[in-house]
Amino acid sequence: MGGGSDINIYNNIDDFLLLKGFPLSNYGDFCIIRFEDYPKLAESLGSMPYLSNYFEISISIGYDVTVTVNNHTVNVKDNNLVFVSPRQIANWQSHEGVKFPSAESISFMVIFKPDFLPFAKDAYDVYKAFPYFNHNSLPVYSLTAELKQSLLDYLFKIYDEYKRNNEDSIEFIRSYLTLFLLSAKRELSFSERFCPYRNRAEEITFNFENMVKHMEHKNRPIGYYAERLSISSVYLSECVKRTTNKTAKQIIDDYFIMEAKSLLKHSNRTISEIAYDLGFVDDSYFVKYFKRQVGFTPKRFRDNL
Repeated sequence: MGGGSDINIYNNIDDFLLLKGFPLSNYGDFCIIRFEDYPKLAESLGSMPYLSNYFEISISIGYDVTVTVNNHTVNVKDNNLVFVSPRQIANWQSHEGVKFPSAESISFMVIFKPDFLPFAKDAYDVYKAFPYFNHNSLPVYSLTAELKQSLLDYLFKIYDEYKRNNEDSIEFIRSYLTLFLLSAKRELSFSERFCPYRNRAEEITFNFENMVKHMEHKNRPIGYYAERLSISSVYLSECVKRTTNKTAKQIIDDYFIMEAKSLLKHSNRTISEIAYDLGFVDDSYFVKYFKRQVGFTPKRFRDNL
């Protein structure tokens, strides 16, 4: 764990648990907390903004708490489901007079590294699979009673297995977590009731980010993406900047480098072959581009794994 004077940085799940006073994880790359079991610890959760190297899901009912993820701030009293991705800055702030817990309160936090999931090798696979983990989109959803209960059912099953901690519990947890993620994706992605944006600029940014994630050759001009979104390059850039405080090129670079690192880490292809796969005709340009973004060459990145 490290950090400056105004933010905590958690490189591992146990860093977070240790600092907050929760029991350490049964598994190094997964943890689930039910805050009603730790009322005093829950009150101190939002003492300082933090960022981490893991994914986080929180669902809460009956709490008057404000959550901020990057530049989005909402109250979870009406917005019950929160997704936080690696390197996003998050903070939880309970309102004065809130007591933990009340008889009706239910609140879970699920924390996992991407390779805990049976189908994911790294964070890039999780980003591609689940749009609600978009790094620059609205990360908070207000749930219907039906979906709230459906997702809570999975969380209670995960929690029971986590507490049981039998030899086969980890496989049950992986299965239930996968079902939770897929169920949330089905409902949140295809229902007009759950909108991941609040205005036209956020809608364009959300669609742009999804397009970049799934584009085979990401490193294309802004105009290429703008044309497919049926808007001008200037308007796309304005929307992205207004929503994320980043340029459209920065978002392309972020996902491009994430994919490049994934290929370097998980494939046996040569750097020249990976450069070609990523759309570079000249592999020397890919090496220069990667070094400019990351600080060192693809070869050094692979050698240091």
